[in-house]
Amino acid sequence: MTFLIFSCKKESRIDACDQRFYYYSNDKIFLTELNDKLTISFPLNTTAQEKRDLISQFSFLGAIETSVEGPKNNFVLTSFKGSRSCQEAKNRIIEIQNNTLVSSASLMLVYKNDQSLQGLVGQFLVKLKPITTKQDLDSLASLTNTKILYRSAFDTLLYTLGADKHSNGDVLDMANWFFETGKFQYSEPNFVRTTLR
Repeated sequence: MTFLIFSCKKESRIDACDQRFYYYSNDKIFLTELNDKLTISFPLNTTAQEKRDLISQFSFLGAIETSVEGPKNNFVLTSFKGSRSCQEAKNRIIEIQNNTLVSSASLMLVYKNDQSLQGLVGQFLVKLKPITTKQDLDSLASLTNTKILYRSAFDTLLYTLGADKHSNGDVLDMANWFFETGKFQYSEPNFVRTTLR
């Protein structure tokens, strides 16, 4: 499930950081990290008030721009106050992730073709190849410290997995790693897409 969020808000400056990618139909889709916006994911039982309280603890974060509390997702989109280098932004991400209430945090990404902003919310989708077993998936999830969250009710080969700060990489790294095993038809991040600028 991809969330779409729209806004007419204008920001004064967006700086590009590292280039990242994910696989789509065997092609690499390149995205660029931004140093001013981020997503923060939380356990499903985290309340809106707990998220607001957490954000207010970090003087370098602005107000919550979007907050989602759903049956399968719980995250916020927010921005850093003031300007900062890419390395400073990454250091702040580490600081945020050190909080026990936070599942994961990551810089927003921009897709150059349409300039859409895409956030990582701690989930990725995998579709098993017909020769790949559930036991294969269980083994890979255990190996990477990812979690099998649920199987699709409509396609028995389609699963949603979770990657958090305890996994062997962030959700983009884990989606790519699973795809590169050759055991999956596809493995893609479950992005939140927005036009917030």
